[in-house]
Amino acid sequence: MHSVLVFKMSQNKSKEGRLSKREKEILRLVLEDKSSNEISELLGISPRTTDTHRKNIGQKLGSSSVLHWMRWAFKNGLIE
Repeated sequence: MHSVLVFKMSQNKSKEGRLSKREKEILRLVLEDKSSNEISELLGISPRTTDTHRKNIGQKLGSSSVLHWMRWAFKNGLIE
C-alpha cells in the first residue's frame, strides 16, 4: 500500500512541474490578484485563452483553489 501512495504522490509531483512558461506567467498574475480580463490585456491574448490557461493550471495542480496555487508557487520558487 505504501508504495502505491508514494507512486501516486510522485506522479502528481511530476505533473505539477510541467506548467508551461505561459502558465507560470499567468499563475504569477493571478497571484497578483489580476482578473482574466486584466491578464488578457497585459499579455495581448484573448480572455478565453486566459481562462483556458487557468483551467489547465488547475488541472495540473489538482486544484482550482488560488490558495493551493499560492502554496505551490511558493514551494517551487515562483514567488517569495
